[in-house]
Amino acid sequence: MLKTSTVTHLAHFKKSAQSNRLTFVEHNRRANTHLSCITDQPERAFAPYPDAVIVTTQSLQHEQAFSLLEPFLRDDTVRLLEPGNAGTLIKNYA
Repeated sequence: MLKTSTVTHLAHFKKSAQSNRLTFVEHNRRANTHLSCITDQPERAFAPYPDAVIVTTQSLQHEQAFSLLEPFLRDDTVRLLEPGNAGTLIKNYA
């Protein structure tokens, strides 16, 4: 997981990076997942090259995000843009 913003959700990001874990909560049900890499460094996040990239940011930031990521993607890398604020649905309760 790559965090590209340095403005918001910093406490959650730091907890996630320390534990390499995200907890998803829906209707009082929790599910944990372990991620092998949680970072704010694109070089670390994309070594090796990813098969797919999901961008969860405000629509106005998609172009900026992909400008940052493009050097680390191959032609066959699947790119998914999540429009709007749907990325805020991902919360960490570590």
